Amino acid sequence: MIQDMLIINLLGNAGIYYKNEDISARLSSKSVAIVMYLVENYNKKITKDKISDLLWSEKYENSGNNLRHNLWNIKKVIPKDDEGRSLVLANKECCYINPEYRFSSDVIKIKKLEEKSLLAMSQDELTRMKEAFRGDFLEQLNIKDADEWYEWTLGNRVKYQKLHALCLNQIYINLKDTHLHEEKVGILEEILLHNPYDEESHYNLMTEYIKLGERHMAISQYKKCDDILRSELNIGAKKKLKDLYLKLLNDNTEITEHRQVLREIYVNKYCNKNIEYLAMSQLMESLIKIDREKGLKAVKDSDLRIFSSIIATGEKEEGFFCTLNDVRIFISVRDIIKKLMEKITIRIYLYNKEKLDFRSKNFFDYISGSDSEIKEIIELLK
Repeated sequence: MIQDMLIINLLGNAGIYYKNEDISARLSSKSVAIVMYLVENYNKKITKDKISDLLWSEKYENSGNNLRHNLWNIKKVIPKDDEGRSLVLANKECCYINPEYRFSSDVIKIKKLEEKSLLAMSQDELTRMKEAFRGDFLEQLNIKDADEWYEWTLGNRVKYQKLHALCLNQIYINLKDTHLHEEKVGILEEILLHNPYDEESHYNLMTEYIKLGERHMAISQYKKCDDILRSELNIGAKKKLKDLYLKLLNDNTEITEHRQVLREIYVNKYCNKNIEYLAMSQLMESLIKIDREKGLKAVKDSDLRIFSSIIATGEKEEGFFCTLNDVRIFISVRDIIKKLMEKITIRIYLYNKEKLDFRSKNFFDYISGSDSEIKEIIELLK
């Protein structure tokens, strides 16, 4: 984003920002309201009578003059763009946002994404929509003696809350059959912030905690759910939730299908093809950390000595041949993974395989071709 671009946010702490300054502080609350109303109705021409009725009650006899003064102040405070264009245009009858004025807005980003159905959106598009929701619609912008404004704000607040919830649900549906348990936990926690009475989401969150080996968190989640339902709705949790809770209490080694602790390893998320062994170093660091945290003793001193021979110089070596040292490292890492797999469940998420450095690419090609069990735990991600 261009640093000097005007930013108008309507979700959360509403504001008009330019060069890192909230210039809405230099406008009256009604001037800010006019801008926000026009941005929400982007690509529409709004009559001046409509805006006057929205912001000034019948007791204000000079609403027309008030509106003209606010429009003048908006033009004075909000800077013109590089082409000398004003944000808000007005004629005798109408006010509207200049379609040629370049600015950024959270609600316009959402509206453009909404041109597709949620089902048709990619996971990246859904994530961008989710990130645009930073709070309720105009949650801190209050206008005195303006009932129509209050009703309009409340209606949009409910609309965006519902859209946010639908977006989160679709993200979870898309992730449901993946092994990205930590991401699913985060999404389910956000869903429950919107609707703490959603028992299905409480149940799904419990199962994700179980898959992560966090039995105590699953038990705690049931108690939260039951407390909320009893204190606020005077009902208990459904049988499915209660059965899962009782099974957890009666099985100290976790539910049968998820007895092993799951650890997820993310590799090459931040990649640089010019740094040899970079992705391998990330993998080895994670393996050593897991081994030490769990006290599994899968990593021996001899493995550490082999690993210490990797020095990322940031430069590629001539020839790109596979050295004897590479072979020793590959075998050592493979054996450590196999030992850890005997005691815990591991998932390795490999990002940007096409951008792997040369040595790391050789390793993942080797490991995928030589061991079918390890190949099964590696999932490729973009």
